[in-house]
Amino acid sequence: MRHCGLTLPFLLLLGVSTAWAGDPAACPSYRAEPVTMTDPALCAKLAARIRSPSTASLDDYETALNAYAANFCHRNVDEGWTRDKFLRLTGPRIATLRDGEWSSRNFGTHAPVLVWYSADMADWLRRWRAEEPTPENAPPPPDGAIIVKEMFRSPTDACRGIDPSHLFPEIGTAIMVRDTAGSRDGWFYGYSQNDEFLPDWPPRADNPPPGMGFGQVCMNCHASAEDFTFAT
Repeated sequence: MRHCGLTLPFLLLLGVSTAWAGDPAACPSYRAEPVTMTDPALCAKLAARIRSPSTASLDDYETALNAYAANFCHRNVDEGWTRDKFLRLTGPRIATLRDGEWSSRNFGTHAPVLVWYSADMADWLRRWRAEEPTPENAPPPPDGAIIVKEMFRSPTDACRGIDPSHLFPEIGTAIMVRDTAGSRDGWFYGYSQNDEFLPDWPPRADNPPPGMGFGQVCMNCHASAEDFTFAT
């Protein structure tokens, strides 16, 4: 997998501190109570199942993966899940002064994010992404490794310094599950919309692009000119 430029999230994962201060009253994502697993028993039941998407039918796997994300099973630090230290943009936000008034626009690839890494994904990052450039003998991440990208509404200035455990991802989560048996690039791409989930299979009457699967529309951006998948 090609993790071009993954140094920033890796440093955040290690614990680089931030001086930003958040304002809970002005942060729409803020929740007074921590956003944690809502059903630990269900999370334990799904934990092994979601790591092998190629072994299940698409509709069954999508339903399981959405339940896993919607119940915030990935926010389980006791199982080795690790996250970014704070909410961050995925690209520049540019401010413009016109007629004496400021306006801004987010040019990030995605909405503002907080990324979570399964224990095996975090171990891979520590082993192979601690230095730049990536060693030539670096293997791809192991099968079963998972990246969960929680997505939040913009702008996020008031949310940046808030403990991320109190932030709720209103837009949903984008998920990547490593499974080399499923496709050449070796990643299952998923998307959880919390309570508004509908499986891609059987297809809906309006036949939209599928939101989950191997080699789906996510590859429009994640395809790499080299051997592995671009996942920064």
